[in-house]
Amino acid sequence: MEKLYATILLTLLLFVTALLGQNAYGVYINEIRANDNVVDNIELVELIGPAGTDLSGFKIEHRNGNADNDGPVWTHTISSFVIPDDGVTDNQGTALGFYVVAQQNSSVPNTDATLPGLLQNGPDDGLILYDDLGNIIDAVAWGGEGDLTVDDPGTVTTIGSPSANNYLHITINDDESDNSLQAPNNVVDDDGSGWKLDAATPGAINFNQTGGDLSLPVTLSSFTAIAGNGQITLRWVTESETGNLGFVLCRNTERDGEYSLISSYESNPALQGQYNFSNRHVYTFTDRMVVNGVTYWYKLADVDVNGRYTYHQPVHATPQATDSEIITTGDNLPADFYLYPNYPNPFNPNTTIKFYIPAGEDEASPVSLVVFNVLGEQVKTLYQGTRAPGQYEVRWDGLDEFGRVVPGGVYYALLKMNELQRTIKMVFLK
Repeated sequence: MEKLYATILLTLLLFVTALLGQNAYGVYINEIRANDNVVDNIELVELIGPAGTDLSGFKIEHRNGNADNDGPVWTHTISSFVIPDDGVTDNQGTALGFYVVAQQNSSVPNTDATLPGLLQNGPDDGLILYDDLGNIIDAVAWGGEGDLTVDDPGTVTTIGSPSANNYLHITINDDESDNSLQAPNNVVDDDGSGWKLDAATPGAINFNQTGGDLSLPVTLSSFTAIAGNGQITLRWVTESETGNLGFVLCRNTERDGEYSLISSYESNPALQGQYNFSNRHVYTFTDRMVVNGVTYWYKLADVDVNGRYTYHQPVHATPQATDSEIITTGDNLPADFYLYPNYPNPFNPNTTIKFYIPAGEDEASPVSLVVFNVLGEQVKTLYQGTRAPGQYEVRWDGLDEFGRVVPGGVYYALLKMNELQRTIKMVFLK
């Protein structure tokens, strides 16, 4: 795709939103041309999102809202694509870019891929955008909702907040011209009524995306859970906050299902937000109302001045009777059992060991991580217990089971899960 070298202050609400799944990607449907003049030969769909976002595995699904035509008209799966920096920024300085999929052999500029079929002219036809895990992150229909909210697929809705990932934004119908349906400045909170028909701008900002004021709520760069003995410490980092009153934390013993409120900014000053703040800020909360050996899931939500709750991806941790803290580093479930090389290596005084427990295993599998010396003698048990599938980190401080500093030299970390095991070599400098 060609770059737009002029940097434009684009005022899109590309922030993290949630309800049925979290659009942590900030990627949205931005432009649709479903009906051309005379012959449908230049149809297109455009996505917009932060530069550097990997869209590999994302899917655009086209649905016909006619009750007699259930099932996808076609599905376009993005095989491999990273959103480029197309010279467009929002007013927080975030670089943005586009992904354009158009008809084969069409004259649509900045095309990145080919549509697998024609777009229905409407009314009551739509597009649903899925991430690589199959979660809905955006949906748009033109001219009406048809049966998209009923049973085709029935997983989108026009009820509730337009910022919900599964909210179906209903635009006006496309016309028989070469114009396109274009999203407004407020891509997320608009219910579809703000979309306009105008001359197509594939690979560039829309004509009605040149004014207004972008108001980013919370830019969350990390949310981690650290398991200890009889406690779990939650840590999250914001890069900026706008109109943020504070945070609420909810807990459950399962990923899905109903979460219970455990702390709120309204009663806990430590969870109060910075309101308007453009620098990094670190928050922590320690949950001591937990039982060792039980896995707990946590959801974090920020609350803005309008009372809107934005939920972020859940994290989980399992406290154990050990002096080593286990950090849950991400919510994506790995495909493989893996033990990463420790870092730094060589090290003094401590090093971090990262490992993966793959998806597809039992809810919790027996896991051990033990340090041995070159004689095969056990030096330190860093972890022994059960772990749910996930990504984890453990820190070793160079001490043995008795709290003594080990001699300098070569050591091995052995990770075992059921019949699987992995080993890495570590060097402790004295």
